[in-house]
Amino acid sequence: MDPKKIHFDSNNKKRKQNLIEDLEAWKFLASLEDNEKDFSISLNKSYNYKIKYVNVEKVNKNIKSLPYKKNPKQFFEERISTLGEKIWDMRSELFNLKEREDLRLNHLKHFAKLLIHSPEAIQLEFCRQPTRQSMHQKNQLMMLEEKLNNKYWDVIHPKEGEIVIDGENIVNIKKLNKRFSPNARSVDVKICAKKPLQKIIFYGFMKFSKEQGTATTKHQLDEAKRWLEEAQKYSQANDDNINFFCISDGKEGERNIPILQKHVRYHKDRISVGNTHSIIKILENYEKELQSN
Repeated sequence: MDPKKIHFDSNNKKRKQNLIEDLEAWKFLASLEDNEKDFSISLNKSYNYKIKYVNVEKVNKNIKSLPYKKNPKQFFEERISTLGEKIWDMRSELFNLKEREDLRLNHLKHFAKLLIHSPEAIQLEFCRQPTRQSMHQKNQLMMLEEKLNNKYWDVIHPKEGEIVIDGENIVNIKKLNKRFSPNARSVDVKICAKKPLQKIIFYGFMKFSKEQGTATTKHQLDEAKRWLEEAQKYSQANDDNINFFCISDGKEGERNIPILQKHVRYHKDRISVGNTHSIIKILENYEKELQSN
């Protein structure tokens, strides 16, 4: 089981689903008249494109493949706003755009038609990219649930912020006074040992970092360090059966593992750092050790 391959396959599957949905938005855009009175382009406070389309009935009729929770009108406006940004960033010379305000509906339509008639390999570059952490967390949870023996382990995914490490304590966020606990960190996964294993709990933090050198990857590394610092504070203050792990998947995530391991080197008996595969191995080895006693 290679976490990189699982994330890679999941990303590709999600990207193709995104393309199916985005194509509907592109095709509907291409069908509009150049003087469509219900369509408008403006710039928001951040100077990004803001598309509005007020004919709700028409957009609902033409965009149907979205998950039921999504709003077709909002989805269409967001997708075409993004298309406007791509035109400005990468195709402004093609459309002779000197200022952002020069973008018109016919430019958007032209670009949408180019995408619609492009090979899938090109279309996949311009549709929504599956980079949300929530999707990667689902993959990581799936691997933990599938590989750990459910006879011995319960894998629990608490709601965001439901369980937090606050220095010497692990508490429910409802009991946390944020004003006095600015360093408290949320737990992504809780793994509890069942009988006949001794009572033990692992609290985990999960991140996926694909590319090097972006502000996001630097932020994710800092986030992991802060989480591990809180885990160390707890370990120093409490002699109990609570342990911690940090999962760091993805190309850049795995490159950061030695950095994070060094960060907790004085507590490696209770705090582990690795990719999903190595953390599963640690839990499986712990299970074997207890069974042999």
